[in-house]
Amino acid sequence: MGIVENLCAEAGVPVSRIGVAGGDRFSIKGLVDLPLSDVIDAWTNHIPAALGAGTAQD
Repeated sequence: MGIVENLCAEAGVPVSRIGVAGGDRFSIKGLVDLPLSDVIDAWTNHIPAALGAGTAQD
């Protein structure tokens, strides 16, 4: 088990591994498979714009 799984087990919180980090793609088997650069762009540029002021980190 990894660190997060261990912490969740100690706290009695259910947890499921849905993927791993690495490489140049964001993939969740059967759900999504995108270039990591697209995901980073959406997270840093489009989500704050959609949610409004005060959501972007400077």
